[in-house]
Amino acid sequence: MTQALLAMTVGLPLLLSLGFFWRPLRAHLLYSIPFAGLPGLLLALVGDEQALQMPWLLEGATWAIDDLRRTFLGFSSLLWTLSGVYSLFYFTRDDRPDHFALFWLLSLAGNLGLIIALDIASFYSLFALMTFAAYGLVAHNRDAAALEAGRVYMIMALLGEMALLAGLIMAAAPERLTLLGDVPAAVAVSPYRDTVIALLFTGFGVKAGAALLHLWLPLAHPAAPTPASAVLSGAMIKAGLFGWLYTLPGGEAVLPGWGLAVIVAGLVAAFGAALLGVCQQQPKAVLAYSSISQMGLITVVVGAGLAAPEAWPTLMASVVFYAMHHGLTKGALFLSAGTAAHAGAWPRWLFWVGVWLPGLSLTGLVLTSGAAAKGAFKTALHQADIPLAIGPSLATLLSAAAVATTLLVARYSWCLRRQWGSARPVRGLLWSWLSTSFACLLLIWCLPRPANMPASPDSLSFFVGLTTGLSKPVDFLWPPALGLLLAGVALILGIRAVVVPAGDLIVPLGKLWRRCLHGLAGIAMRLGRVQMYVIDASRRLGARLLAGGARVLAAEQYLRAQAGLTFAILVVFYLLALVAPDLAS
Repeated sequence: MTQALLAMTVGLPLLLSLGFFWRPLRAHLLYSIPFAGLPGLLLALVGDEQALQMPWLLEGATWAIDDLRRTFLGFSSLLWTLSGVYSLFYFTRDDRPDHFALFWLLSLAGNLGLIIALDIASFYSLFALMTFAAYGLVAHNRDAAALEAGRVYMIMALLGEMALLAGLIMAAAPERLTLLGDVPAAVAVSPYRDTVIALLFTGFGVKAGAALLHLWLPLAHPAAPTPASAVLSGAMIKAGLFGWLYTLPGGEAVLPGWGLAVIVAGLVAAFGAALLGVCQQQPKAVLAYSSISQMGLITVVVGAGLAAPEAWPTLMASVVFYAMHHGLTKGALFLSAGTAAHAGAWPRWLFWVGVWLPGLSLTGLVLTSGAAAKGAFKTALHQADIPLAIGPSLATLLSAAAVATTLLVARYSWCLRRQWGSARPVRGLLWSWLSTSFACLLLIWCLPRPANMPASPDSLSFFVGLTTGLSKPVDFLWPPALGLLLAGVALILGIRAVVVPAGDLIVPLGKLWRRCLHGLAGIAMRLGRVQMYVIDASRRLGARLLAGGARVLAAEQYLRAQAGLTFAILVVFYLLALVAPDLAS
């Protein structure tokens, strides 16, 4: 049964996508997408570690699941399924739902397939399939914003894929490795270790939204349809994290330099994205920066694992649980962005309950999955002996980041209220979103968790006021409370954030690029003028040379016609030179 589920996890969405090319099924292709992720969900829940060997595929494909893969597969397939149900009601008036369904199925196959791929060839092929098929989701609306977002996404995706492919080749080629699990050890002993780590971190960092590699995210999320934004942020950017966990040499070597660099990059993303997020006007742009901020927190823990290899298994288990929490809660928040315009017939309090429940979970409020995830983070960081000066401060910085997350949730709610009831009510859309919100809050406790995850506070221990590790209930109360207080003060005082366009650095970079193109065009025009002048001068010179040549030919013809006279003159001068040399001279 496990082998059948492994094959169907990738095979079913690919098989369903073929319906796009058969006209009788094409019009109904959208109705198939809620079922495409079910084999992956069943595999995560009931599958064992039995591998599927396919020697005829690529260079011999091997698919299976392990402890961490099971958790990744569980929350990813659940989010794809819930968002697929939401899509049935979201695209009731779309004129190209079949195109959306095609790219959805291809992206789904790549996303779930790379999780279960044990060999390098399958992993990279499915990662690339997800990357390039997602362009169709980002640019689906085909308006100016969607096409611009698609261009930026594709440029950065190509750069990331080139870096990733180069890193994998440099790591695997010398030893002729075929399995992904052998890559970390090979990177640790590679003579080009730093170069390979840089390539792998960059290649996967584009997908994970790492600092300075995030530019596509704030543009893609507002432009993409709402269900596509949910899976882009909740599932697909986690593929970059998955790549880090299975290719970076964590647990294989002590890398304090790389650990510090990755921690700093994570902190820049965590706090910088939060600062940029509160300056946004579009609700989905705020959530996009929130995703960058949350991935920054995860990046910090990955960096801690590089610096403390003995703590790598525990830190990575907490990272995977945090990724599950963030993926489901952020998916529910993104779906609310597409629901607000159609919620005019609903009681406002019910809608805002559906928004703030996952929002407060994202902030790490007590009694939520966010509190359990951040508690696991803090416990793992305290248990790890991180040989860096910044190590003891990481847990405090995580609490400060929770304040920033609360401000982002408050900003999102403020921007979302402007869209309330601006479109016709769609009852199925509202119920599917509300069901997703509650499912994401409740089903997270039913999905498989990493076995070696550090003990984290659960709801009962919070309720009775017990402590777990070094975390107390108050540690998960004051950051959201302080964030809400700051948001309330800003609202009362009428403080307005400086408006920063989505994409932040892409705006000045775009202006610089346009100026460069304008300058190159000016240089080309000047070169064109010089070229025309040279051509004109060459033509004039050629005309003069032709005219001179014509005169020479005419003189030659004249002399030939007067050959006798010319000979007589030459004889006379010769005789004069002999008789009277002084006179001739």
